[in-house]
Amino acid sequence: MKRSLLAIAIAIAIGFGSMGQASADDNNATQVQIGNQNEATISQSGGSGNQASQSQVGSANFVSSTQSGTNFQLTSTQDGNNNLKTYQYGVDSQAKVNQEGTSNIAEVYQQSDEFQHVAMLDQQGFANSAYLTQRDGSWNYIDLQQNGVGNYTNVTQVWNTSSYSGSQEGNGNWATIEQSGASADVDQIGQDNKVWLNQDGYGFGAHTTIAQNGNANSADVDQFGSRYSAGTVTLTQTGDDNRANVLETSGMGSFTFSQTGNGNELDADHGGRGGSVIGTQTGDLNVVRLVQEFDGNSINIDQAGTSNEIDIDQQAYYSSADVTQIGIDNHATVIQSDTASGIGGDSATIMQSGNANIATVTQH
Repeated sequence: MKRSLLAIAIAIAIGFGSMGQASADDNNATQVQIGNQNEATISQSGGSGNQASQSQVGSANFVSSTQSGTNFQLTSTQDGNNNLKTYQYGVDSQAKVNQEGTSNIAEVYQQSDEFQHVAMLDQQGFANSAYLTQRDGSWNYIDLQQNGVGNYTNVTQVWNTSSYSGSQEGNGNWATIEQSGASADVDQIGQDNKVWLNQDGYGFGAHTTIAQNGNANSADVDQFGSRYSAGTVTLTQTGDDNRANVLETSGMGSFTFSQTGNGNELDADHGGRGGSVIGTQTGDLNVVRLVQEFDGNSINIDQAGTSNEIDIDQQAYYSSADVTQIGIDNHATVIQSDTASGIGGDSATIMQSGNANIATVTQH
């Protein structure tokens, strides 16, 4: 394999700590490479406070690092078409990765039975990919920044009270996020962006905030909990032809959305007791389809534009729906059914301003 023209200060630091021996604390490894097709390996184990710093400038470089212990940190910088794999096992680990160029790949894996991990990734360029996994432990945190065209993010967080904060800028970006008992904040700016998010909030609750700014954006959100673990979903889409599919099941869960643009479409299934949906649409040809299950749920939606349509199906007692439409040729349909218990107590209000509006309310 062709090596770099210049490789400077490659350091591999290995420290071990065990019963009957002094702990290998505060190990430090520093590695710098300039050129193409360089390879770097960093391995640290045992003790606490270990740190590794790695820098590569060039193309087709590769870094592999493994750390295990307590309170350790990796800092990595790559400039070019590079590949990074990082494995951290222990308590309070931290990984900071910065990549610039085209088609960079970053893989970060963190695992522990206790306490938090932190992964911070910044990718600048085109067609970059990030694979971030945090398993076990509590209060795990991921911060991801991607800037360019066609970037891909895959995030997996397993265990409770984890959080993710991400931002993508450019065209054709795609983010896939899977979490347990966690919160997610997703920002996308550009065209044809896509988000798929799955959250399991059983016992701890789950929270999602998604903002998309551009054309043909789409968001698919699945959020699950129990009758006692509330969930929240906040969705904002600004642009043309936005699409959103939301499935939320939790006690006292809330879903808030805002779509601004032309051709927006929202499909939502909102389950659980005492939940609420609050939505606003501004633009042309918007469509909202909502289903609510179980008792005590409420919906409040305002639409302003032309040819808007709202279809609401509430399938339990003590439900309420309030719809306001301003524009021309709007359609509003509310169905409230409580065939199982026969308790009733539902209410529906529709207010329309414009021409050729149609309103239908069915209660049984």
